[in-house]
Amino acid sequence: MAQKFYTSNNASFGILRGGGYLYVDKTRFLYDLVIQEGNMFFCARPRRFGKTLTVSTLEAIFQGKRELFKGLYIDSSDYDWKTYPVIHVNFADCSEKSGQELDDWIRDLLVAIGRKYQIVLDPHKPCRIAFKNLLDAFQNRGEKVVILIDEYDKVVSDNLYNPELSDLQDVLSSFYSVIKAYDSIIRFAFLTGVTKYAKLSVFSGMNNLRDISLDDSYASMFGYTQEELEQNFAPYIEKGLKNSGMDRNVYLSKLKRMYDGYRFSSGGESVYNPVSVGSFFSAGGTNFAPYWAETGNTKLLLDVARKVDFNLATDLEEPVSTSSSFDITRLTQSDVSSDDLKWLLYQSGYLTIGRIQVIDDNLFYYLTFPNKEVAQAFCSSLLSAYTKGKMTGTYLPSLMMEALEKDDLAFFMDKLKSVYASLSYPTKPTEFVFSMALGVFLFFCNPSAITNEEHTSIGRIDMVFRLEKAIYIFEYKVDQEPEVALKQIKDKHYADRFKAEGKAIHLVGISFSSKTRNISGWKEESI
Repeated sequence: MAQKFYTSNNASFGILRGGGYLYVDKTRFLYDLVIQEGNMFFCARPRRFGKTLTVSTLEAIFQGKRELFKGLYIDSSDYDWKTYPVIHVNFADCSEKSGQELDDWIRDLLVAIGRKYQIVLDPHKPCRIAFKNLLDAFQNRGEKVVILIDEYDKVVSDNLYNPELSDLQDVLSSFYSVIKAYDSIIRFAFLTGVTKYAKLSVFSGMNNLRDISLDDSYASMFGYTQEELEQNFAPYIEKGLKNSGMDRNVYLSKLKRMYDGYRFSSGGESVYNPVSVGSFFSAGGTNFAPYWAETGNTKLLLDVARKVDFNLATDLEEPVSTSSSFDITRLTQSDVSSDDLKWLLYQSGYLTIGRIQVIDDNLFYYLTFPNKEVAQAFCSSLLSAYTKGKMTGTYLPSLMMEALEKDDLAFFMDKLKSVYASLSYPTKPTEFVFSMALGVFLFFCNPSAITNEEHTSIGRIDMVFRLEKAIYIFEYKVDQEPEVALKQIKDKHYADRFKAEGKAIHLVGISFSSKTRNISGWKEESI
């Protein structure tokens, strides 16, 4: 039984296959790609989702390392295993901050690649010339080449507020423009990254570049489906069941709530985060902790959230159009919108495709948190930012959860007041209160337990919070008595739709003061 798991620090395919790691076979997707000679593919996925491993696997395929694929789908296929020169560029290794530094970095890498194939390149030429000379040499030999580019967008994403950004983009554009000019000798190309944006010429003029980011056929090429999880990790699941003493269905349900839920196309199956799953089983399969952390864009995300007055409680109720074009460089502009932020949150892994709607033949996505782990990560960052770090690492949310489980609403409300007292002033305080309340709940709850602004036939409930044995219905009013909020709950019969669930129902009216920017009173009735 294998003892090692994929956790992104071991992203080399050769290391995984030769080092006793468990590998979930994704080569049927790669076979489908590599048999399409002359095609170029692009796929965007969040960080820590296996992009680098996929690029490494493609490199091993085109290097003819068939011995690494023994027992995998592609080994039993009709693939010819012909070898090709591989130009592999991983911008995750690039930390250069100026155009000249970036040009030198790319050129030095190309010189090293050329040396590997007995091609001597001038180490003083610009990277565009070095790239052209390298491809000319292969063309003169009558060889076709494979181009693999990992984290193609990282240089721009890391330098959005760098005054050298324009120069960096110019270098990248000149580098990518070479690919277009030599498409006749390219056997295969695969580009991957977190975001897709339009300002690099790699996305203009390349008629055979196919974007498979939202393609149903490749929706589960990254991540683990439920079937893959239960088949490949069966011994470790059994070990976790034994050590935890949990019922199998309860165990699998908790695993799913914590790490599953990512959808990358309208008709695609949901998948688990592979790094989270690997980390979970590496830790023994009993500690349902948040292992996923997207640290690269956290500050950027929060900066943009402030800029657009992002309201967690309401903005996710509005869909985004799949026809809209997201350009990450828009985040630096004054007209950045809530939709831009939602697309960034989607591409960063914080949101995923939830409900789908077709309006006048146009497809719209309602984006949502994929699972508890991610909701906690985002809301933890959000709360920490707005409370100036006072909520970082705190166990207060757990105490608040426990209070609700014990029907101690007084304790819960007292602690919720302390959270609001820590908040820095938002631009729109009367709206922001709803967002932060939802953020507190999501911080320690399963997102599926929360419904904000739930529609009824005669109104909208501000928030519904479902516990195992109880349901809380919250209504907020600003600068009004809490009795007004409670009366609205009763007059509009908000509780009626929940009575069939057989749980205790708590009606909670909350008054919020725009002057003190905190809860000024609350009133509860139980039915």
